[in-house]
Amino acid sequence: MNVNWLDITFKEYTRLPDKVRARLAVQGFQAMLREHVFTEENWELVRCPAPDTMFWKGSFPNTTRKAFPDRLLQVRLVDNQEQLYGDSSIEEDLLLIFQLLHLDGQLQRGSKEYKGYVEFEGKNILFSLNMSYSDTKKHYDDIPFPMSMTPYSFLSLYAYLEEKFQAGYIPEMEQGTIRSDIQPALLDHAIALLLNAELGAAFRMNGIRLIEEVIRRQLQKHYSQYQTLMTNGYWKQSLKKYQHALWNLPTFAMRQGKELYSATRQELAAEIFHIAVPPLENFLYTNRLLVREEEKEQWRFTLHPLEKQILTLVKPYYVDGREKAAIEALVKTQGYRTEEFEEALVLMQIRGLISVSSDGNVLFPELETLPEQPAMQAERERFDRVHAAWKALLLQQTRDMDAWQDISFQPAAVQKSYTALGKQVQKVLLQEVDALQQEVQEARERCIHLMEEGPHNIPLPGGSFIQQNLEAFWEHLSQTMEQLKGWEQQLSDARFLRMIRAEGTTQSPDATIETLLFGLNSLRQWLTESVDTLLSYEERLAAVRLTTQEKELLATVNNLLYSAEGSMELGQLLQCLERHSISLQDIIQLYEKRRLSITVSLPASEEKGSYGTREAI
Repeated sequence: MNVNWLDITFKEYTRLPDKVRARLAVQGFQAMLREHVFTEENWELVRCPAPDTMFWKGSFPNTTRKAFPDRLLQVRLVDNQEQLYGDSSIEEDLLLIFQLLHLDGQLQRGSKEYKGYVEFEGKNILFSLNMSYSDTKKHYDDIPFPMSMTPYSFLSLYAYLEEKFQAGYIPEMEQGTIRSDIQPALLDHAIALLLNAELGAAFRMNGIRLIEEVIRRQLQKHYSQYQTLMTNGYWKQSLKKYQHALWNLPTFAMRQGKELYSATRQELAAEIFHIAVPPLENFLYTNRLLVREEEKEQWRFTLHPLEKQILTLVKPYYVDGREKAAIEALVKTQGYRTEEFEEALVLMQIRGLISVSSDGNVLFPELETLPEQPAMQAERERFDRVHAAWKALLLQQTRDMDAWQDISFQPAAVQKSYTALGKQVQKVLLQEVDALQQEVQEARERCIHLMEEGPHNIPLPGGSFIQQNLEAFWEHLSQTMEQLKGWEQQLSDARFLRMIRAEGTTQSPDATIETLLFGLNSLRQWLTESVDTLLSYEERLAAVRLTTQEKELLATVNNLLYSAEGSMELGQLLQCLERHSISLQDIIQLYEKRRLSITVSLPASEEKGSYGTREAI
């Protein structure tokens, strides 16, 4: 290592004004947080509104991720008593205050033995840290500078070297040692002194683990009732599987956990979750709060604690409902995130426990939460059968169910429930017709493009036949488009909804729309076959289509042949073409694309012993 360079750099550092070194010490502490506490793979720096304030979002993999994922922490750096505590009502989960004692001389001379303390006030956590603390028993052989061995010096020197790096002032041959050895050692020693064993005695922790443990305990204290829905990194996908499973249960009582569902694990996987057994086993292990096996092959689909809490909050408001925002604010005080709240609402609607106003702002408890009269229970079961039948039919007969939303039965508005179901059927069928219209339009555009190219004008076998087929195909596509517009008008008509409500509840869904389904299926089959034929025409035309270079070659050949009155011996032609840098291979390409014809004739004189060859366009 270039000792002279290090000596010079360190001397420059020692001459820095106290104010500059104080700023560097804060920057070094921030680097310590980034490199060792809120690491990039586990935390995201959401915003930094001021140099001494940071907002971090994430979790610690070994201490908080399982129980408290996706937490928002505010981190504030202060240096005097007045800045310790601000507004007690904070939006983030916790406020971490690091009081860095030294920067303005808060500690008196001779107080280097002060080891700091940890203090709590509401959701505020105060780490009072002695930046002047030193351990006289420890040797720092990995620090090649005659300096004061305190966190203040370690952190300010770290930041000073970092500024040198960013400015490009460190020689390349020194960069590896400084980056790999000196800077990490400076941070490690600062951590050991600031987060010492005495500071963390009450937690039996020191170092970075002390910060993690303090945060874990405070989250546990403030969110003692919290039980996360975010059970893994793919928790939303897992909940999608659970939603589908709830829909596949035969009764609302089973969806709400009031009745058991009987099935083997294989049947549960195949019939309810529509997955294989190993993924089901993983789901059951990860989501124990949502489904469990109470007895052998007896399964209970249970409400998550968040669902129970929401139900408790909304249950008294049967008439006017309760503001969604008010309920969300209450569950957030227990530690739940907005994403968890929204997912819980989806589950509760599928279970038939709540409904949501049309503007999405008010939640209503469903009467299903109370015992139903036998007649209403029978009506609910009838609606469920009709709902399941329509859904099964559309899943089988249409290609895209994205528009479908399951409908919850409303005992207080039975006809409204059937109307809502009819609108879902209408929406899916209209989406299917719209998709077919797009396919037909695309086929028409491809057909027009081919006709404009003119297959009958290209030396292609059957070119005229292809042209006739394309014209007939385009005419049929135009008629089909008109037919689809007619179906669209029929489906959009209010009479279609009335038919769904009337006939769709007294006979099977496929009988209700039998004519429409037959037309859709026939059209899809014809369109698939026709598009395949269209593709074959495109491929045949592409095979004889000339490139720009080939068009130029053909023009040159045509000019030569025109001057020779339409034909020329091949040998003579090749001699002429050679002067134009045209090879025999070029002629072969034009011949293979049927743009030249070559006529072979007997030699004019057998004494020449060769065939005369002529070619012409």
